[in-house]
Amino acid sequence: MIKKKEIFRRDDKVKIINPSVFLRCGYPLNRQMVKDKMTAEQKELIATMVRKFGPNDFESVNEKVLDVMSGVILENERWGGRERSIHTELRPYLINTIGWVRSKRTVKTGSYRSGGVSRDYYSGYDDYDPPYLENEKTHIILSINVNTETGLFGETIEIEQCHVKKVLNQVEEADLQLTGYE
Repeated sequence: MIKKKEIFRRDDKVKIINPSVFLRCGYPLNRQMVKDKMTAEQKELIATMVRKFGPNDFESVNEKVLDVMSGVILENERWGGRERSIHTELRPYLINTIGWVRSKRTVKTGSYRSGGVSRDYYSGYDDYDPPYLENEKTHIILSINVNTETGLFGETIEIEQCHVKKVLNQVEEADLQLTGYE
């Protein structure tokens, strides 16, 4: 028998097999992680500097300066590495839960390789190689509405397509058996 590839569309009914919920796709560090790692002394030094300028909206300005400083630290630490990956969180209460697909998108993972410029001395032209992801893989992320006890209208989560299974009704199952697909 031929195994048909599952294609998910809006309003498809799905069952969660692996409850690894998608948080983000990117490099190991992000701005919030760097802010959380800042010591109280570092944050106080920044706050003291901001207070000396006397802005009307101290909290907003202080947050912007913290954001800029975390960006500087991220660039110095090269975003924690070259590996772009999917970051997930395990939520065991979602296993075998039924949900409905609301949207889908793709993300890319792989190892960052910087580009470069080389000069051809014979012709005098520059050859430019753009940056790219080595061992690039494309992952499909589904946005799903899940009926759980955590919210009034359910919970909207994002999960990788390989962690869910399409739930068919009896009419669709009969059609697949007649065509030879399972």
